[in-house]
Order: sequence, then structure tokens, then C-alpha cells
Amino acid sequence: MSEENVEEQDQEQPEVEAPFLDIENALATHLLDTRGSWEKNGRIYASDLGLALGPEFAGCQVAFWHKCRNAPTKDVNAGRLLLLQAGDLLHDWMGDALKMALPIQGWRVVSIETRVYLDHDDESIGSRLDILIEHMETGWRTVIDVKTKRGNAFGYLTEVKPGDELQVQGYIKAADADDGWVLYVDREGQNFVRAFYVEREDHRPEQAITILKGIRDADEPPETLPLGISITENKGADSVYLKKPWQIEWCDLEKCACAAAFPYPSVPKKVVAKLHPQDTYVEVRLTESGKEWGDIIVDLLNAEVEEGEPMYALQVVEPEPEE
Repeated sequence: MSEENVEEQDQEQPEVEAPFLDIENALATHLLDTRGSWEKNGRIYASDLGLALGPEFAGCQVAFWHKCRNAPTKDVNAGRLLLLQAGDLLHDWMGDALKMALPIQGWRVVSIETRVYLDHDDESIGSRLDILIEHMETGWRTVIDVKTKRGNAFGYLTEVKPGDELQVQGYIKAADADDGWVLYVDREGQNFVRAFYVEREDHRPEQAITILKGIRDADEPPETLPLGISITENKGADSVYLKKPWQIEWCDLEKCACAAAFPYPSVPKKVVAKLHPQDTYVEVRLTESGKEWGDIIVDLLNAEVEEGEPMYALQVVEPEPEE
């Protein structure tokens, strides 16, 4: 075919536009459409048990009270759903991997993702147990709860978290197992896994269930979360910070009940005071950020003083300059 004919054929070909494709939108739409609605309807799960330990160790009891009444929660975006999906896949993979790995040590996987009841007389108090294993020779049964974490969390992961330990104790009791483990998995891979042993102590999940039932069935929600305080030790005077409860920042209720009732609308993020040790007390000197918070700062500091330790005293009211 001559060059002239080729040019004519090229000119005759109609231009075809690429079909529409928006990969990001397609994935987001799929994830959001496949997410089912979820209502608590007064149910108590093993993951709730840590709430009985109080806000120092777990989430917010006020939010738990409202969720038991199906208070609306914030919409979950596609990125969050992708993170949850990745966690679910990692859970599944760990179950499959343990099926292959544990027989080397004489264990077998009995069940994965099994429905259990923390109170066999009340089916509203239950959960799904991640993994139950059994020693083939002795019949010893052990619960494994898999929890995925970010890599940087492993720098502080020197022991099992109290709420996670209590959750596993609930699983142990529900499954009538002998003991359990919390298996933390680095979802970013750098730290692999870290396992912590949990012994069976039935009285602890039983006490937690009693506390949660009391909160759930109360006519009024618990008290709102308190204002916190932290001290950073320096070579010179120590620095004092006020801190809003982390549960408020991470609340997934559409309207955070604690934030609505929190009496401190604008908690400063800077240093609010400096501490100067004396013989019989610790002198509290306010910074510019803390000049309106003097009495509150001293009260919060003294609430944490152990018996025999020096008390805090507001000695200098004039604000120190900011650093």
C-alpha cells in the first residue's frame, strides 16, 4: 500500500474518545454503598468492657450511654472504611497463618470469628471471638485476640493495654477457655507482631458487665469527662499543660455529648504554668496562656499529689512571658 493510501486511511478513521473512568470515585462509592447500617440497641460487646475502667484507660462512658439509645454517629468516609477493610483482611490472614503455624507446636485452630456470649442468660451481651485454639495433647484452650496498630504505636507498647486485657478476659470466660493472648500486629509491617499473655480472671469481666449494665440502664448519662493536666519535666522549671480529654477529640457521635457539656470551651494548647520546687510546697507561676486558669490549675495539680508529697501553691499571679 502506498504512502498516499495509508494517509487517506488514517484520515478516514473516526476519533474515539476514551470512556469515562474515575477509579477513586468508583472505589469510594462501592465502599460507602456496601457499608451496612449498625445500631447498638442496648447491646454490650466484649470491646465495651474496657469502658468500665474509666476514661483514664478507655473511651467515653457518656458516648456509650447515648449509643445504647442509638444516638446518630458521624458519617464514615471511604478512607476510614478502607482502613477497616485492611484491618479485617489482616485479621483473616492471621487466622489462616495460625492454622498453618501452630501445629508445629502441637496446637490447632478450633474456630475463627465465633459468636460468644459474655452472659449466657442475656444474649444482648455478646461479641465475636477472633481465634480459639486448642493444644492437641492436653486439650488446653486459649483465646487469641488480634489487634492491628500503627507502626509508631509499638514504641510505647511495652505491656498489654488494660482495656484490651479486660476484653480478652471476657472472651476467655465466654468461651470457657483456660487463658488468652492479645496479639498486636503492626499493619505497616516494621515491627511484625507482639503478643501479651492474659490469665483467666472471671471476676473482672463480671464486674465490668455489672458496671456497664448500670450505665446502660440509668435514666441519665454519666458525668462528662474532666479536664486533664500534664507536666513536662525540664532542667529548669517544669512546664504545665492543660489537656482536653482525648475522647472528645475522637468522639464518633454526630453531636459529642461531652463536648456540648464541657465547661472549658477554649483550653489553651501552650504552657499554662511553670513549677518551681520549694521546701514545703511547689510554687506555681502562670504564663500568659494560663493567667485566667490559676485556681483550676492548682486544683488539678493538687488532686494528683500523693500523701506526704509537697502541695502546689499559686504564689505569683502575674503572668510569666511566653517562651
